[in-house]
Amino acid sequence: MRIILKYILIVFASLLVLAAFVSLFQSQKKTVVPLSELVSKINAGQVESITVKEDLLEIKLTGGELLETKKLNANTVQLHY
Repeated sequence: MRIILKYILIVFASLLVLAAFVSLFQSQKKTVVPLSELVSKINAGQVESITVKEDLLEIKLTGGELLETKKLNANTVQLHY
């Protein structure tokens, strides 16, 4: 019985270490914000960098938070009600 308990604890500890290792290397999640909020953050001086990837803007704030918004182009139509 002790041997089975020992193996169960080893497997549990191994899975716990593996889960911690994987969580370290997961990409940081990005919050999707409207373009108007991005403009407000730029005006407030909170934006460190903006990276353009096709039709997406990836924004890094001065605090390290990552945001994402869609870039408007000539084919984009916005309806205001």
